[in-house]
Amino acid sequence: MPRQLHWQFKSCQRGIVMVVTLVALVVMLLATIAIIRSVQTSQYSAGNLAFRRDLTNQTDRGIWAGINAITAGIGNSTSLGTAGANYSATMLAEDGHGVPTALYSPGGLNSALAITDNNFGVVIYYVIDRMCTSAPTDMNGQPWNNTNCIYRPAGDLPKTTAGMIGRPTAGSIDQVLYRISVRVDGPRGTQAFAQTTVAY
Repeated sequence: MPRQLHWQFKSCQRGIVMVVTLVALVVMLLATIAIIRSVQTSQYSAGNLAFRRDLTNQTDRGIWAGINAITAGIGNSTSLGTAGANYSATMLAEDGHGVPTALYSPGGLNSALAITDNNFGVVIYYVIDRMCTSAPTDMNGQPWNNTNCIYRPAGDLPKTTAGMIGRPTAGSIDQVLYRISVRVDGPRGTQAFAQTTVAY
C-alpha cells in the first residue's frame, strides 16, 4: 500500500512538471513577441527621425532655388506662378505658423519648378512672396516704403575692414525683403517646412 501511494505521488508530480513547463513556454513566447515588437517600433521610430533629418537638409535645395529665382529678376511679376517662379508681389495668406497656405495646395504652383529627386524619394516645393502689402508699379519694384513693405535699410550691415575679412559690405540703397518658404514631401508621408528671408 505505501508503495502504491508512492507511485501515484510520482505520477502526479510528473503532471505538474508538464503544466509548469507549458506555462513557462507560453510566458517565454509572449516575452519574445513583445521584444520583437519593441525592436520593430524602435527601428520604425529611428527611420522616421532619419527621414525628418534628411527632409530638413533637403529644404536647403528649395531655398537656393528661390534665391536663384529672385536674383534672376522676378520683382516685376504680380501674381503667383505666372512668372514661372512661384512668386507673389505681395505677402501671401498664411496659417497660424506663418506658412503660406499656397504651399498646402501644390496644384496651384508651377509644377515645373518642383524639385523631384527619386534617389532620395523627395519632392520639393517653394514659394516666394515680396514682403509688401501692395504690388510694384514698375520694373524696379517701385514704389515701396516703410509703410507698405518690410525692408532692410541701407547701411544696416557692417562694412568690410582690414580686421573683418569676409564680412558683408552694406548696400547704398534700401532693399525690400523677400520670403522664401519651402515644403518637402518625403517617404512615409513625412513633410518638412522651412523659411528664410533675403534682401534684394
